[in-house]
Amino acid sequence: MAKKDEKKTVVLDVRAHKEFLVGHFKDALDPQVKNFSEYYAFLDQRIKQFKEEKTTVLMYCTGGIRCEKASQFLRSKGVTDVHHLKGGIHRYLEKFPDGGFFQGKNFVFDKRVLMGPQSADVVGNCIECTTPYDSFNGVKVCSVCRDLVLVCDPCFMARHGEVHCIGHQYLKHCYLTFLQYFTLDQLNEQLAGLEGVLAALLKEPDSQKRSKNRRRTVRKQIEKVQQRIAFLNENPNAVETWKHVHCRTCGSTSCEGTCWGFWNAPS
Repeated sequence: MAKKDEKKTVVLDVRAHKEFLVGHFKDALDPQVKNFSEYYAFLDQRIKQFKEEKTTVLMYCTGGIRCEKASQFLRSKGVTDVHHLKGGIHRYLEKFPDGGFFQGKNFVFDKRVLMGPQSADVVGNCIECTTPYDSFNGVKVCSVCRDLVLVCDPCFMARHGEVHCIGHQYLKHCYLTFLQYFTLDQLNEQLAGLEGVLAALLKEPDSQKRSKNRRRTVRKQIEKVQQRIAFLNENPNAVETWKHVHCRTCGSTSCEGTCWGFWNAPS
């Protein structure tokens, strides 16, 4: 899996971006997708190139299921030299407890979250300060989409828990969840930022489904901010003082993210 001919061989990570961040094989290509349903579009954009260059495609994922489906998809499109790691990273690490050619840790979808040798290097980085960091927490999720965000504790607290995944970094200056803590001036700044983002999105082709979804997301937030501004105009002393980080899933200040996803699943 580690050897790669730059001209004719490509190693594809068939997992979500957050999984890639904390561990991957050397030279693997990060799809930068949020979920597997987006992966087919990622492959579609490369099929022509794979055929023309007669590329050997090596694929891997957590347990082998996703890369098996992805390899079948490529073969159905005429890309024939496709191989995937049977049993995925999980079986590979069982065979090579020291990590072998896998760098970092393997993201798993249960309360263990990350698995790998204790000696594994930290390959992840805080999305804010880029400090080496590889710990996920159910309270550290994107203010827009609620996906897990790799962010260190100091940066998380500095932003009052308002963090954004890589796909929503363009909204970090204006899309914030708990509007009760912001003054009129701050809300008006957010509104101006959101309107600027919407204006830019309106210039993108309507045929792009992602653009439509982004516009819808921004419009909804604009409505929320406008409603809060109207409320404060009538109740100028209603701005609350921030004291604790809120869980983005349940809204509680006492929840430490244990209500998010697999953390909420019974043991």
